[in-house]
Amino acid sequence: MRRVDERQHGRMYDRIRYAVVILLLLFILVFPVSAGAEVRETTDLKSLEKEVTAGTLVCFDLDNTLIRAEQMLGSDQWWDDVVYELAASGLSGREATIKAYRIWLPLQTAGRFIPVQPDGPAVVRGLQERGVKVLGLTARPSMIASLTYKQLASIGIDLRRGEPRSEPLNLTLKNTARYENGILFVGEQNSKGEALKGFLAATGMKPAKIVFADDKKKHVDELERVFGSGPIPYIGFRYGGADEWVKRYDRGIVEIQKKYLGRILPDDVAARLK
Repeated sequence: MRRVDERQHGRMYDRIRYAVVILLLLFILVFPVSAGAEVRETTDLKSLEKEVTAGTLVCFDLDNTLIRAEQMLGSDQWWDDVVYELAASGLSGREATIKAYRIWLPLQTAGRFIPVQPDGPAVVRGLQERGVKVLGLTARPSMIASLTYKQLASIGIDLRRGEPRSEPLNLTLKNTARYENGILFVGEQNSKGEALKGFLAATGMKPAKIVFADDKKKHVDELERVFGSGPIPYIGFRYGGADEWVKRYDRGIVEIQKKYLGRILPDDVAARLK
């Protein structure tokens, strides 16, 4: 009798173990395990190189990450200051952005631009020469695409090399985002994380890893929110190469530079005229 009971118990335990295995397999299929995400701080773009493995997609923000205005007037921090003032005057976020662009555009033609990190262009080229897919991921709108290419070319960066896709592509998000010549122009109103997610879905790209650098932590966190619970490993770098320059922003210098729009004064010259 005891042997019969033991056999019955054995069969029962086998069925339980079998059921547990089936449930685990179903759970994995329905709820894929996250590959993980990580956010770090760096002041050196070369930090990204160590994280690049086969199949990695490397994304770079542009303003205050790869490139910056040489003078405060027309800089990324000047842009934030102007939009804040316009919004404080009662304009909606969209209205403030549109009005700021009308002021900003002439400055982008008249201003001078330099790499944020002197060897930043070399870092980008080095990745491209290794065959790594490199993508510009910017809050700039596509309406200034041609101007953006010229500014990047002036510091030795061509994101058409190593671009993940050769054909242009429009994405319908909160507002239209556009990919062209190695750059995804997200616009001010869209999320960079949602824009990149839409881009990957539309192109069928499945990178083995995503590595991203941006001077604004909110964008790094946006990508972590979108990709952190998915199957693609994500490493985001909050890049601080322009931090000290941003801290020196001075409205007094900007007001002096405005008076010399024909030739925007360098910061040190404008400072002496305050």
